[in-house]
Amino acid sequence: MTDECGLSSTPIGGVDGKLFVRDQADIPEILKCLLFGKKPDRVVIARSRDEVVSTVRYAFEHEIPIVPRGGATSPYGGVMPVKGGIVLDLSHLSSVMDINVEKGTARVEAGVRWAQLNERLPDGLTMYTYPTSWFSTVGGWIATGGYGIHSLRYGHLSTLVDALEVVDGTGNVRWIHNGDEGFSHHFGTEGQMGIVLSAVLKVGHVPSSKLDLLLFDSPRGALEKASELARRKDVLHIVMLEEGRMHEMNVLLGEDLLPERCALLVESEEGIEDVPKAQPWQASYVWGQRFFPLKPKKLGPGLLASEILCPMDVAPEYIERAHSLARGYGVSISTEVHVMGKDLALVVPTFITNKRRTLPYMTHLSLVLALTQEGVAIGGRPYGIGTWNTPYAKKAFTREEWNALKQYKHEIDPKGILNPGKFFSLATRVPLLEQLMGSRLVRGSRLIAPLLGSPQHEEKPDVVRDAYESCTHCGACVSVCPAVALLGDERLSPRAKLFYARMLREEGKLDAEEGSRLMLCLHCGQCEKVCQAGLNLKAVWEKLEEELSGYPMPTEDIERLTRLVESEESYRKLADGGMLHG
Repeated sequence: MTDECGLSSTPIGGVDGKLFVRDQADIPEILKCLLFGKKPDRVVIARSRDEVVSTVRYAFEHEIPIVPRGGATSPYGGVMPVKGGIVLDLSHLSSVMDINVEKGTARVEAGVRWAQLNERLPDGLTMYTYPTSWFSTVGGWIATGGYGIHSLRYGHLSTLVDALEVVDGTGNVRWIHNGDEGFSHHFGTEGQMGIVLSAVLKVGHVPSSKLDLLLFDSPRGALEKASELARRKDVLHIVMLEEGRMHEMNVLLGEDLLPERCALLVESEEGIEDVPKAQPWQASYVWGQRFFPLKPKKLGPGLLASEILCPMDVAPEYIERAHSLARGYGVSISTEVHVMGKDLALVVPTFITNKRRTLPYMTHLSLVLALTQEGVAIGGRPYGIGTWNTPYAKKAFTREEWNALKQYKHEIDPKGILNPGKFFSLATRVPLLEQLMGSRLVRGSRLIAPLLGSPQHEEKPDVVRDAYESCTHCGACVSVCPAVALLGDERLSPRAKLFYARMLREEGKLDAEEGSRLMLCLHCGQCEKVCQAGLNLKAVWEKLEEELSGYPMPTEDIERLTRLVESEESYRKLADGGMLHG
């Protein structure tokens, strides 16, 4: 709908106001309220590029904070409106605008998801690099990350983008080309420097490769071999998985099919022959799991992690320190190390937790802070910034780089309306976050954590509760849901419905529209086929419909959606977007 300001706003009362400011981070609401207490003044769902421009111009004129939102698949709180204002959703800018086979480029809008682009590329062409968050958006990965699969071979995402079309903080549209001054400032800076409308990506031919799962007795030995292999010209990708990570895969499989040893998964053109290794089918299985890093969450239900970029030669010591820290909390961690360059590693220590037990869970959040602090102390830097890593943002850059970023920010966003209150400095209601991140509180949490007992405890199965607590918020279901694609409303997505179900259980009620929205479902099963957590979503929808029997059934909307799905034009739209699986 169009509000009194002429913006295409979505109502933000009730549950909707929480839905559009949530990402993967499982932060207790009480903590978010204590720290920030701000809600968006409005949510704008941009349906066109012109709407993005007009929204930013309105925000500039009235000095209103504006927070860009893509797939909301980051765990760092980048979408949180810490100063209120407008949340600008870009996920509907999802057109693959042009693929130039001769030049080896693809121009895509910011809301295109990597899985969608992969479906649209003609045979023989592929993306040089892509994130493990397969259903995140192109614009989102530009803003928050840029290291992923094949970064070892082809480099950071910024080297694989020819140009960006950006709306600056005054509402003007700029084209910024690779090599231009300020081009690199748009990568990993959380939308501080402008809102990406489209990007011209390099695409091409990636050579055929072989997979090997090499086996070692320790992370140190595995990483020594990884450092050697990273210098081979035929190697495309290397990731180390600790024994605990391999064990988690077996637990999720329900049987011991994989060797529970420290493993090095290597993708190369020539293969590896001089190291003991697993069976080819085991290597293929582990490779296939690269898109599902959050699967173990259902074992808690809860999964916490830190992500540290550090030199390869300090990665073994960081892993050892991480294990020592975790033992102090009575926690077992499992680590993955993604080799991103000859001398660069992305170290990801993760651990299972249980967010149903609030106090132990809060101490585990402090362990995440401790792991990040340890990574910075050893010479690393946080991979993502968002809200929660803002106190460490300066550590990710040299003094010269930091000063250049601040200068560029002032030039491109003179009123400071783009995603304010994070990255450069943190805006909190009280100076609590700095206290939380202080070593004193982290040490205190470490002392009391063992006294609280294990966060794991048995509870009676509940198909609805178990689903919304195990949901990884990865966005895969959003991408394949016919209701979202054809009616253009993310609130109809399975991910959103699980959030509504959680609010129903915790708050006891939904309004009539929210309840009816939960029942607008074709039971097509597409969401189950792509669900990272392997949730039994059909059973969830059936149970919810029983519980919502007192709410009006949206019969007309269901019939309308059915007619749309059955039309030839809509079927093509779903197929082109990679939304039909099996």
